[in-house]
Formats: sequence, C-alpha cells, structure tokens
Amino acid sequence: MLSRVANSLYWMSRYIERAENIARIVDVNLQLLLDYRNLDDQRLAEHWMPIVQSTGDEKAFFAAHEKATGQAVTEFLVFETANPNSIVSSICQARENARTVRDQITVELWEELNRLYLFVRSMQARQVWKTSPSAFFQEIKGSSLQMIGVSYATLIRNEGWWRVTTTKLPR
Repeated sequence: MLSRVANSLYWMSRYIERAENIARIVDVNLQLLLDYRNLDDQRLAEHWMPIVQSTGDEKAFFAAHEKATGQAVTEFLVFETANPNSIVSSICQARENARTVRDQITVELWEELNRLYLFVRSMQARQVWKTSPSAFFQEIKGSSLQMIGVSYATLIRNEGWWRVTTTKLPR
C-alpha cells in the first residue's frame, strides 16, 4: 500500500511540474514573438517547432496537424486532451493521482489542485486564454507554486513534529 501511495504522490507532482513547465515554455515563446515583426509562415514554424520537439511529441503533433503554426502548437500543448503532455491532460492526470490518495494529502493541496482542474476544464479558461494568454499561464504557474508551497510547509511541519516526538526529553 505504501508503494501505491508513493507512486501516486510522485506522479501527481510530476504532472503538476509538467503543466508548469509547458506553461513557461509556451509563455516565453509567445513573449519572444512580440519582438519580431513581418515573420512569414516558415519563420513562425521555426519558432514553434522546437517547442513541440522539446516535449517529445513531434510524431503525435503531426498526426493531428499539418504544420506548426502558433495556433496549432498552442492548442496542442495547452488544451488538447488527446495529447497526454498538454497542460489540461497533465492537470487532469495529477488530479486523478491525488484523488486516489485523497486521505494522504492535505485539504489545502487537494483544494488547490481541484480548483486548478476545474479552471482548466471550464469555459472561463478559454476566455482567459483568448483575452490574455499570459494571464492564463500565470494562473497555471501560480497554482503550481502554491501547491509546492503547501507541500513544503506540510513537510516542514511534519518533520518538526517528528523531531519533537522522537527526541528523548531529559529527566
């Protein structure tokens, strides 16, 4: 049973980390493209293809899309549920792992992960994405950092408790 819990916690963390990393990569590329003007389709593809390649999803991407445009790459990496490495898929997989060990994680961690899950699955996420992709990515990154903070605070609190209860007090 312990290995099942450890496995679920490990993969929950990895999926959250993956979502955050993809959010950072795509956000940086979008910000970088603001500095360029008059890019043709070929030059734009040169900016988007490395992102798909860095995730290792080149084959899956071209199975679903003809060419690497900003629209196609961002849709594939952010919202595409058929892509197991997309932000939405990663958050869904993280939540599923957390759900299986719900009794082993803090209420705060569960609530934040569940809030993020509900956000990315809502129409509000699409609206935020359309009006400000940067704000959308900030939501993903901020939530990830909050979950890391909650986990770290729980670890420190529990570690401190462990030291107090295992230390022999002088008589």
